[in-house]
Amino acid sequence: YVMAHITIFTLYRIEAGELEACITITMSYFVYLTCEAVEASGVIGVVLLGLTLNMNRSCFSVSAIHIS
Repeated sequence: YVMAHITIFTLYRIEAGELEACITITMSYFVYLTCEAVEASGVIGVVLLGLTLNMNRSCFSVSAIHIS
């Protein structure tokens, strides 16, 4: 989860300017918490993750593999 979090932050950082860095950090942190929710609550976490799927497909893939 940490690697996915860092990778996504890096990708967004390259495309975004310094002005958007704070927003990027906030979104990445939110996605990270979502991944933790998946690990902790399973099915309920998957539903929550589905709401953020458009923001972070990599996190979903990693979480799905971890669950299965």
